[in-house]
Amino acid sequence: HGFGDPIFGYQAVLAPDARNVLDVLLELVVKRVIFTTTVQQLEFKGQKIVTELFHAFATDPARLLPPRDAQRYREAETDDLKQRVICDYLAGMTDDYATKRYQQLFEPRVGSVFDRI
Repeated sequence: HGFGDPIFGYQAVLAPDARNVLDVLLELVVKRVIFTTTVQQLEFKGQKIVTELFHAFATDPARLLPPRDAQRYREAETDDLKQRVICDYLAGMTDDYATKRYQQLFEPRVGSVFDRI
């Protein structure tokens, strides 16, 4: 198996009846929750926010990234590593924080030097 400890060779398995119930429930959640118009619109909006934030930070990282991340960006030796710094910064954001940063950068009536992030 490639692991040093034999415990990693074990795998939990559901009984066939329980697996069938779980499969039905998963299909129900996918159809009735995940692929609803409302959830899909939220997913689209989230993708747009993350994509636009990435492009903004990649365009001007020295001005837009926080100092610690801007330093990590400058020290990164390749373009891939520089992009990784931005990705890590975005991955650490909560939904609310990402929304606030997006509004600060892209909505004309939002954002002041006196706002707390």
